[in-house]
Amino acid sequence: MNKDNLIKLRNGLANLPEDYGNFDMSNYYGSAGSAGGANMPPRSCGTVACVLGHGPSIVTPGLPGEHWVDYGIRVFGIDDDEPEWEWLFSADWDNFDNTLKGAVERIDYYLSNGLPAGFASEHESGRFYVYDFKEGLAAYAS
Repeated sequence: MNKDNLIKLRNGLANLPEDYGNFDMSNYYGSAGSAGGANMPPRSCGTVACVLGHGPSIVTPGLPGEHWVDYGIRVFGIDDDEPEWEWLFSADWDNFDNTLKGAVERIDYYLSNGLPAGFASEHESGRFYVYDFKEGLAAYAS
């Protein structure tokens, strides 16, 4: 994991205005299908984006044609089949905490504690993880 880039993303998100309305965990970046198409500053274009979707404007631009999974690996060192991806970037958060404040709190929690106990458990087949977003929310929400 690239801690420096995650901190840079966290700080950029935390510095957005309180009334910032262009955040949504269920949408990487408007209609852009790749990180390479999402290099506009977040406040200038009015396009909605998730945590990862803000990366190209806060941390480092996407490369032409680069897909979001590749961007996450290159910039943050996190692959979409890792529990960290789900904790930090999952669209499933839109059903539990779809707020900018919550996204920053999840990054803070991860940087201080790693993944919370009970958030990710290996499926009985051992081939993939099962995620408990309610358990995750309880770990950082007050």
